[in-house]
This record gives sequence, structure tokens and C-alpha cells, in this order.
Amino acid sequence: MVARQLERRVEAAQDFLGGDHADAAAIRGARDTRIDVVHECVELDLGACPPTTIPSEISMPFGGDLGHTLEKMTVCRSTAEARCDIDSGVPTFVEMSERWSCDVCFSCHAVVIGPVTWGLGTTLALSVLILVGSRKLAHFDAALVGYTFSVLFATFGLTYRYAMWLQRPPTAMYWRRGWQAFFRRGWRLRNTGTWVQRVGVDVLGNRFIFARDRLRGLTHMLIMWGCLIAVAITFPLVFGWLHFRPVAGDLSLYEAVAFGFPAFRFPHDSAIAFFLFHGLVWSSFLVIAGVMLAVRRRMREEGAAAVQRFAEDFMPLILLFAVSLTGLMLTASYTWMKGYAYTFIAILHAITVIGTFLWLPFGKFFHIFQRPAQLGVGFYKDVARTAEQAHCRRCGHAFSSRMHIEDLIEVERQLGYTYEILGGTDDHYQWICPRCRRASLTMAQGALWRGRRGGIPIQDGRPLPMPVHANQGRGQGPLGDEDADNFYP
Repeated sequence: MVARQLERRVEAAQDFLGGDHADAAAIRGARDTRIDVVHECVELDLGACPPTTIPSEISMPFGGDLGHTLEKMTVCRSTAEARCDIDSGVPTFVEMSERWSCDVCFSCHAVVIGPVTWGLGTTLALSVLILVGSRKLAHFDAALVGYTFSVLFATFGLTYRYAMWLQRPPTAMYWRRGWQAFFRRGWRLRNTGTWVQRVGVDVLGNRFIFARDRLRGLTHMLIMWGCLIAVAITFPLVFGWLHFRPVAGDLSLYEAVAFGFPAFRFPHDSAIAFFLFHGLVWSSFLVIAGVMLAVRRRMREEGAAAVQRFAEDFMPLILLFAVSLTGLMLTASYTWMKGYAYTFIAILHAITVIGTFLWLPFGKFFHIFQRPAQLGVGFYKDVARTAEQAHCRRCGHAFSSRMHIEDLIEVERQLGYTYEILGGTDDHYQWICPRCRRASLTMAQGALWRGRRGGIPIQDGRPLPMPVHANQGRGQGPLGDEDADNFYP
């Protein structure tokens, strides 16, 4: 049924084009037409009629006869957009409302294989590090194997999702430009110092959140540092990279062993031992305090409550609170309750921790790994401030860097957005400054109003009206650093 419907549409298009395009061989030779063979599928791109969705995968073998090929078509879970440059008037082969799917996706082969490879490679590398760091599992605690496998799963999931995220056109552009800006000639040493400063101030100091609101900044800092301290203590212990043992001949001393090598010694009743052995307790207090402030904000601020979702906003807080609370219950059990219900609490704590690790790649915690990439965007902006400026094609004023506008146009084209201005000298909508865009919209609405209600026509020869900015200028209004840097009157 599907093959017959598509074949009838192709026949109609062939009749419209005439005899020169009556067979598949002629279509393959047409301008901007390509046939990509991958494994057992073929992607047939018939090139620039209005964007349409056609079956992107056709089973092999691909014969010379188009009808024979259509009979071999399979059902696929992917779609492909085709543009036809054969003739601008060719009717669409498949309507936009019709979607087709396939067993083996052409696009999935190209998009998924790379991230899966990275995920498997990273997971394997971590497994090797665990094996080597624990001296062939000699220092590995078998009771913690559940934690280890959950971390390995999270490692694969995070790497896979991160690699998929880097394939998105906007992310890929920023990623590539950020590294180019960092390693540009003559700036590498200075950029290294800038990077260290921004890591300390923006990432570790949370300046970007404190700039929005002090309470939000305090909330985020408490949760972030509580989690960082917990991870720094837990992971080496779970992987067998770090363990403590009494010193032979002097039982009053403990020795820290890192990767199988003695690191340092300290008295078991010293302040160092107290803070070191209770590090997870201090981190739990930080996380619980941050979670309480976060819940308070979501209960009292109507703006936050209006857009919050359970999975994205409350689930992370619930998981963090559960992990911290059950961890404190373990400490209370063996410190003051003589181990009462310790086994049950330990299992409950393991469930919460393992569940958090399994959920880590899929929820809001993924932004922990995305945020450092913002440092590259900062270097991209540094280059843009000193690079050639883009001038508005309407008023001639500089409004952004030329590099940024060209990159933006390229990303939009990759995403399938076409904002080219046909029949004009402006070439593309992005070459129009924000002020002129607002003016153009207002003038277009005014023209429509005059056409419907009447009005005074614009006299011939009247100069092109230019908008007058009536808002606050630089330093005259409550603009943040980001708005001030990108303010164009």
C-alpha cells in the first residue's frame, strides 16, 4: 500500500516533468540529486521542491528501475526531508502530514555509532582504571560492587548523551569555535590564565547564579559543594583507589594508601581523622541545607512554581535529600544506636545512591557536565568583541560580530530554517539588526492596517523611516553584564 501510494506520486511528478525525467537514471543525473547506499538501505534524495518528507530508506538491491525499488521498500522509524532542484514547480511526492518509518535507519547509523563508541570506550577506560588502581581488585570491597556497576552505567549514559549533544548543530558550532578561540596563536598563555580564573569564579564560585539572586546562588553552592565533597570521598573508596589501614607497630596511627602506595599518616584521634572520616556527614549537611532552600524557593516564588515540573525540578531534590538522609541514618545507627537496623538502612541507602546514578544521565543533573562547555562560549565572545563587526543591511549600524552572524546563518541552514530574503539586497534576515527588525514588523503591520481600514499613504520620495530607541541607554538602566555587552541602541 505504501509503495503504491509513493509510486503514484512519483509517476505524477514524472508526468509533470516530461520524458526527460521519466526514469530513475534520469532522476539520478539531475542537479542536486544523490543516492547514498548504507548497509542494506538507500537514501533517495530527490533534491528542492518545498521541503517534504519521503521514505528515506529503501531496501537493497537498488535496481535501475524506480518502480522495482519501490516494491522493495521497507518500513522505517526515521524520516528524511527532501528538496527538489530538478524543477521548482514539481509537486511534492509525499504530503507533509505523512510519515514513514524503517528497520535500519540511514541517519541512525551516522548519529548513534559515534556516541555509542565513545560511551563504550569511556566505560572500558574507567573499568581498566578500577582494575589497575585497586591492584587487580586486591583493595576492592566486594560489598560495594553495586555502586561500581551503577557508576559504570552512568559513565556510559553520560558519555553517550554528551556525544549526542555535541552533534547538535548549535552545540557543535560553539564547541568548535570555542576550542579555536582558546588555541588561537598569540593568546594561548593568556587564555590559560583566563580559563583558570573563570573556572574559579564562574564554575566553583557560582558567580553566574549569584548575579541572578543571592539566595539562589547560596542554594546552588551548598548543593554543588556538598555533592563534590561526597564524590571526591566516595569514588576513590568505592573503586579501591584509596583505603586506610593501621600502621604496623603503632596502632595509634592510620595510614592512607592511594593506588597501592602509602600516602600519609595521621593519629586516629586527631582533628584530621575526625574531619576526614566524617567527610560524608559534612557533605550531607550541606546538601540537605541546599535542598531545603531550593524547596522553599519553589514553594514561595510564583514564577518558579509556574514552570516547574516534577521530573526536572523536584525529582533531583528528592533524590539528593534521600541519599543524604539515609547516609546520616547510617552514621547515627553505628555511632549512637549500637548498629540498630544498620542492615536495613544500608540497603535503603544503596538503593537511593544506585537509583541516583542510574537516573543521572537522563535528568537535570546532566547540566553538571554541560556547564563547563560554557567556558568555551566565553572565549568565543572574547574573539567576537575584537573581530570584524557585522553591519545592518538596512541602517548600516554595527550590531554584532560578523563571525557570529555567519555562524548563526550556517546553524539555521543546518537545522532547516530558511530566512533568506528573496528579491532584496539584504540576503538574509540575520543581517538585519534587532532595531530594524522591530521597525520592519511595525511598518508591515501598519501597511496591513492601512490596506484594511484606509489611511494616509506614504508620499513618494519620503526618506526611509528609521526607528528611534526610547529605552535606557548604556549605564542608564538596570542592565546586567550580559545585556550591557550586547546592547545596541
